[in-house]
Amino acid sequence: MKKRFDVTPISSVSDLIVHAEATHPDLVLLDLNMPNIDGYEVLDILRGHSSTAATPVVCMSSDDRAETRTRIREAGACGFIRKPFHNESLVTDLEVIFESLNKVITSKDKLRRSIIAHNEDEKYKLIHQMIKEGADKEEQMIFLSWQEGSHFLTPFEEELVACFS
Repeated sequence: MKKRFDVTPISSVSDLIVHAEATHPDLVLLDLNMPNIDGYEVLDILRGHSSTAATPVVCMSSDDRAETRTRIREAGACGFIRKPFHNESLVTDLEVIFESLNKVITSKDKLRRSIIAHNEDEKYKLIHQMIKEGADKEEQMIFLSWQEGSHFLTPFEEELVACFS
């Protein structure tokens, strides 16, 4: 079976912050019911820390009431997984969450694409991917952005696209 995720179990908030600063994880899977600290408090800490503020957090709990889901969503979580879960379904659920976080939406006429991403790193990954695919197909590309292209495009990419800020 192909390994789909690298998992690092961490049991303290301070260790999580240190690890996040060093590795910039793609996702934090957070149990809401932990000893010593409430999962909601951890979520608040993660949202308030510069190293984890943009990291997607998926909460898990056996409490799947609507109030719980609303509370975690309002606190900044991007998903919820009910416990107990089977490992196979957890992997599938996480893949679905990842797919919903980063999307390239193409218009019906296939002439326009828009990017939706959960943070700037993911947005730029998608932009670079689109430029590579467009260059391979020799497509004409125009990027409309709030930022100058020189802030995120490589010199090679700048030659391939016309940028309008």
